[in-house]
Amino acid sequence: MVQGESNKWIIFIFLIVIAFPTIGAAKPKEETHKLLMGVNKNWADLENEIEYTFLPSSEQELVQLHLFNVVSYLESQSVLQLNKKQKENRLFNIEILRNYCEAGVFPINNLTPFRTPIFIADQNVHCAVGFLMKENGLESVTQEIAANQLLAYLKDIEHPQLNPWQKTSGLSLFELALIQPTYGPPSFVCATPVPVEWNKVTKEGSRITQLVEGENDNFIYGISELDDYGLKHEIKRYSAETQLWTSFGNQINGQILELVFCNNQMFVSVFLPAEKYPHQLLKLNRKKWEKIAHFDGNVTSIQSFQNKLYILGNFKRTSDSIVSNFVVVDGNSIEPFNAVGFMGRAFDHIKSSETALFLTNNGGVFKFKNDSINYLTGIKYYHYVKDFIVDAIEDTFLVSSVSLGGYNKYFDDLEHSYSINNMLMGKVQPYNVANFTKSKMINGNMIIAGDFRSSTMINQINDNRKLVKCADTVAIHWYGEGLLYQQEQMFYPVLNEGIVLDFVELDNRIYILKDDGSISCAELDEIEEEVGRLKARILN
Repeated sequence: MVQGESNKWIIFIFLIVIAFPTIGAAKPKEETHKLLMGVNKNWADLENEIEYTFLPSSEQELVQLHLFNVVSYLESQSVLQLNKKQKENRLFNIEILRNYCEAGVFPINNLTPFRTPIFIADQNVHCAVGFLMKENGLESVTQEIAANQLLAYLKDIEHPQLNPWQKTSGLSLFELALIQPTYGPPSFVCATPVPVEWNKVTKEGSRITQLVEGENDNFIYGISELDDYGLKHEIKRYSAETQLWTSFGNQINGQILELVFCNNQMFVSVFLPAEKYPHQLLKLNRKKWEKIAHFDGNVTSIQSFQNKLYILGNFKRTSDSIVSNFVVVDGNSIEPFNAVGFMGRAFDHIKSSETALFLTNNGGVFKFKNDSINYLTGIKYYHYVKDFIVDAIEDTFLVSSVSLGGYNKYFDDLEHSYSINNMLMGKVQPYNVANFTKSKMINGNMIIAGDFRSSTMINQINDNRKLVKCADTVAIHWYGEGLLYQQEQMFYPVLNEGIVLDFVELDNRIYILKDDGSISCAELDEIEEEVGRLKARILN
């Protein structure tokens, strides 16, 4: 080992030792030996080999205590029986194990009520031996072992590539068995379902697929499917005052893809399969829809900004004569989008706010305002982000995604990230299938809908806590599905059950559309009050 790395390790151990009090001064090795035997029975005859004796205050520190001493033991053993390549590999693997121990990212046990090895845990966290194999280029082997022998001890693991690797690794089978930790059982915490009361909204006959807030009126508008094939649509309007749905405009023999209000008029993007150009823009004139434009490709977004419609898609022509995939409807005229600084960029998303129109181009964020377009910044980790949702409030652009673990806020050339670090996913609904369906800032708080389960318990790395249902009067944690409500740095589940596809705000109420077609509402004030009561219980 080079001197610099050795000094780094000594300093790190020194910091650990002073950070945690040593176990009873009289018999520190004896007490540590009892702890290590709980982690790995192969310590049985190695009490005199124990080097570090700090008192762990968590499961993570207990595993670190074990691995600190394993590394010390490995470095003290004779290597005379090894050939040159095995010696090199041994030093390489000890260094990997040392770095793994320092990082402190270990599997957690939410599987059994007793200590057990876990070869690879949730979020692809490898155990110590699995990590060594992965770093030696055997990731596929580790995944195969985890798939069939997840909780097996090393002596019981059978795989055709395990023994050949061991023989070249510079580590004996006993040493590998000594390295492999067990992980303690879950620590159960008391939790209760979300107490927010959601009331069913009167249901009309057809299926609503989207909800849209009205413009300067007290209505919610819904895109409604009239047949089983989704080829007949119409607009329904819901009155919060009468609590009734009524048809709005005549039926459309096709699909309504998007609805938007502009200058007190209703526009829809539609797909009409019987037409020569199926993709069209329609405007409601009294009770009938009239064609405004047709496109030779898909329309991806329609936004209203300063009494004009901005239409973006993968089409090349609009109404046969306009060569552009980004056009502006102003009254009776349709023109290609043009602005100072535009330079013909191809945008993939647009979103309007009260004061600006935001556009994205391959991860770059642009703001159109005062007839000029300016580059702001780039979306963080854009090329790794999948299925993101955008929103805008005045001069702030918002990007939400499960890939981001929350959402990012962009204003001018600045960025601020908000992480949903308290998501708890159920086994029947693993994290990798969770998704956001809509996010929107309401009254300064972000609301995120989707297909996920969550709790108010903040799960950290190596945190093996597990929620158990208990009485509302004693619980200080909630769990729920489908809808998260942000207050300050915390995200609260505010819906007990169901996947939420869409939601809108009207008259200080949140209306949600679930995947089963049902619509419910809850008072924003009640959500705030329940959150306040939970906070008070936590503080007390």
